[in-house]
Amino acid sequence: TEQARYPLVATRQSLRFQAGQVLLEDWLDPLRQAPGLAEGAERAQLPPCAWLVLEPGRVLEDSPKATARADKLLLAWVRSLASAACGVSAQGVLVGRDGVLDIAPMPPAEASAMLTTLLALWQDGMSAPLPLPPRTALAWLAGKDALAQYEGTPMQRGEREEPCMARVFPDFAALSADGRFEALAHSIHAPLLAWVDAYVRARHHAKVALGDEVMP
Repeated sequence: TEQARYPLVATRQSLRFQAGQVLLEDWLDPLRQAPGLAEGAERAQLPPCAWLVLEPGRVLEDSPKATARADKLLLAWVRSLASAACGVSAQGVLVGRDGVLDIAPMPPAEASAMLTTLLALWQDGMSAPLPLPPRTALAWLAGKDALAQYEGTPMQRGEREEPCMARVFPDFAALSADGRFEALAHSIHAPLLAWVDAYVRARHHAKVALGDEVMP
């Protein structure tokens, strides 16, 4: 269904972004194009192109209203930041098991500022593991049980099971001891949540009639 909205194959786009000593180089690929592209048209006149990603898991919160799960959008966020910061205006479409997330392109200046912050953080993380477990940080920002997200429960695996996190931050007390966890949650995951609110639209899959049944 989503491929039918963008039935044409579009040319992949080169991404190159310098932030201090860090150089990001990659391709935005594959891209698809909506109908109506005139040969040789300027980029500003092109109909929207899109990158489509299939996510085998759930992308929506467990609620009647279609609401995006921010913890499933980290890679899509980085892709959107890099695309916009490099001047490529592309729609994102993330298709999950339970719904679809439409991701609008960001203004280049906003994307460049955030991508610069992330690349500086990445450089720091090459020296030592950072206290930055995503689900734990998002739970903490939402006022939920961050300790359970990190250490786990009988019904849920905790993020400390990741080997390098377990070695450096064996429990939530160690993770939050020096204040960096809270600071990084505010500087990294709070902007992620703001981006989800501003640029991501969630929707359930359309129901399809099959014979006498209606399947989700």
